[in-house]
Amino acid sequence: MDNIYYYTYFLFIRFAERIKKDLPDSAFTGLSLFSTVLLLNVFTIVFYFAGSLFAKGNAAIFGIFLALIVLGTNYFILYKNREKIISHYLIKYQGKKHNTFIISVIIAYVIFSCIACARLAYLVRNNLL
Repeated sequence: MDNIYYYTYFLFIRFAERIKKDLPDSAFTGLSLFSTVLLLNVFTIVFYFAGSLFAKGNAAIFGIFLALIVLGTNYFILYKNREKIISHYLIKYQGKKHNTFIISVIIAYVIFSCIACARLAYLVRNNLL
């Protein structure tokens, strides 16, 4: 149960809870945030290798298709096991501080994912790639 994938999902759940205290389903909000970051990475890889194919108008359909795949996969891996994941990390970090280095790496990963996807989209849109 201890891996970076589950831990990142747990941190996104905690982030959603801190943003809005009375959120009815913070686990789904965490899933959506985590899936968005993963989707940015998938888009970056796809646009890097086949960007010219999607610059002509197929990007919306392909984007929706990829989003459904990523969200569906994360739903079955993470959301179905949310009680186990949340209870595991609540027990593990009860009264302890989270590892600052790992949280810094996750924040850098999120920032890098956004910047890389935006930069690559700019290059594809302007036919510079």
